[in-house]
Amino acid sequence: MQGLLQQEMPQGIPGQEMPQGMQPPVDEGMDEDVSEDHPAFQAAVQLTHDALYKDGAADNIHNILKKPDVTPEEIADIAYEITSIADERTEGQVPDELLALLAANSLQEVADIAIASGAQLRPEDLAQAMEHMILRFVGEQGLDTRELQAAMDAIPKEMFGEV
Repeated sequence: MQGLLQQEMPQGIPGQEMPQGMQPPVDEGMDEDVSEDHPAFQAAVQLTHDALYKDGAADNIHNILKKPDVTPEEIADIAYEITSIADERTEGQVPDELLALLAANSLQEVADIAIASGAQLRPEDLAQAMEHMILRFVGEQGLDTRELQAAMDAIPKEMFGEV
């Protein structure tokens, strides 16, 4: 069974809304059939929602995140684990091009739970959380994250709050 941690790093975040001017380049090598409608992606999203809202994981996450000083890293780690489990349960069938979108979906769900729990999250906090997830993934692939970290640090986080 091949899951998130055994696959290669995804390229970009196809279909994910990003601040204006921050759209990733189009990957010309991406299969035309790879979209949010992909059955494995849909199954992974459904598994995530079922685990959170039918199986009660959202209540557990609420209890973890209801403290006033929730960090972007805490939110990222929870979302990363959810993404990893969903990918494993779909036996690694989510296309590489959609893994980052799956991670962003998980992050949004966890952020919604955190906000409902009283956390004050800003767009830049979510950007920092996504960066943490990406760096964790790259590091777990055995790659050096220093250059990627430097590139991410060069982008002012405040710009994510701009419309």
